[in-house]
Amino acid sequence: MKTEVYEGRRKMINLLIGCILLALGVYFMFKFLFYSPSKKKRDQQNINKPSGEASSTNDSNGIR
Repeated sequence: MKTEVYEGRRKMINLLIGCILLALGVYFMFKFLFYSPSKKKRDQQNINKPSGEASSTNDSNGIR
């Protein structure tokens, strides 16, 4: 009788831990997918440059 209760609790705890790990994995996946240092740098350069120069592929140092 007691082992059935403990097995039910163990399953619920495992399910809870699995859901928490899944949620954390999805959170960090989207955090790192949508945060790109090069994208942030490119957006910052587009803000600093006039609209006519923002479409060029080279920055002031000639680096792509």
